[in-house]
Amino acid sequence: MDLLASKKNKLIKLIEFSFDYQTKQQIIACIGYGSSIIQQKGNKASMLDIIFIVKNTEIFHVNNLSFNTNHYNLISKTFGSKFPTMLNDLKPYIYFNHSVMLKNKENESINCKY
Repeated sequence: MDLLASKKNKLIKLIEFSFDYQTKQQIIACIGYGSSIIQQKGNKASMLDIIFIVKNTEIFHVNNLSFNTNHYNLISKTFGSKFPTMLNDLKPYIYFNHSVMLKNKENESINCKY
């Protein structure tokens, strides 16, 4: 198995383990990028960058806020799913949860932004 296929499989397993069924049902596609996916010479990657393309941003955030509350900032926790959804509706239509520690099946913590 080549390196990219191996990274793809690890990313899929990480998502399967870190998100509940309802949240995963909203994900249409997932894109991993940056130096955690393609290692750069002399640069040890410290964060995995992920973009989710979802069916409905509000439903995704409602489900994910209830399952992964610790992934969200205080404003999102206070105002609920409407806040990240509102930010998603502004150009460039992207909202990131930054510096989130996801755990894989082996209970290893992986620093992510999604």
